[in-house]
Amino acid sequence: YDAETCIISVGRSGSHWMETVCSELDIPTMSNRVDIGVRVEVPAPIFEHITDELYEGKIVYRTEKFEDNVRTFCMNPHGIVVNENTNGIVTVNGHSFEDEGKKTDNTNFALLVSKHFSEPFKDSNGYGESIARLSNMLGGGVIVQRFGDLERGRRSTVDRMKESRTVPTLKATPGDLSLVLPKRILDGIIEMIYALDKIAPGRTRRKPRDLPQKPLRHRRRQRRHALPVPRLGKRCLCGPPHPGAERLNTVKRQRRLPDGASVF
Repeated sequence: YDAETCIISVGRSGSHWMETVCSELDIPTMSNRVDIGVRVEVPAPIFEHITDELYEGKIVYRTEKFEDNVRTFCMNPHGIVVNENTNGIVTVNGHSFEDEGKKTDNTNFALLVSKHFSEPFKDSNGYGESIARLSNMLGGGVIVQRFGDLERGRRSTVDRMKESRTVPTLKATPGDLSLVLPKRILDGIIEMIYALDKIAPGRTRRKPRDLPQKPLRHRRRQRRHALPVPRLGKRCLCGPPHPGAERLNTVKRQRRLPDGASVF
């Protein structure tokens, strides 16, 4: 067949084959954007005021720190998270069902950070695949982490996952996504989750700077104590624990909100 223009859609799985064909035919190519992110699972009632009206809300956020676009994608009300194997790389996807008997108590959606690369780098698909392969290498497959553990910078364990209010619908390896995702991508995802919490509260604890200031005033008073105190809540270098430390820690524990999301 002869044509002035030919459109070929091979999908992600056929991108390497298409690249080879273009190279053999001397067809110039350009690097497209790559979307890198996670799939978030939360209790379904958190998003029902959106999903009951739109089914799948499209929410786009521009981060303050890096000015990257982060968007929701493929929202599944009362759905499940499933494994997806593409050329031997195991990632996750989401499904939802019309059958009431198959619906779950959770809603899941993807959070994707869009990244464009400039010269000389051109292999955007290879960049994304390398991140997915690293996740598979560390977790033996898909990694799951509580959002509370992610923002604290600690790995999720089996015991910590049991403390989560959200019971994941996919059996995955508890781990640490900060060892997988680049910092810029991870910062954008965390910032987006806090932004979403303003329109659909329930996924996060409040940030420390959003907590009432009374504990901080208590800390300033204690600094006038005669003994040097490097850090409240820790054992003093000069002797026994600071007399105000236990009270301050008790106030902090009372104001801490539970963690409310699983991140794959």
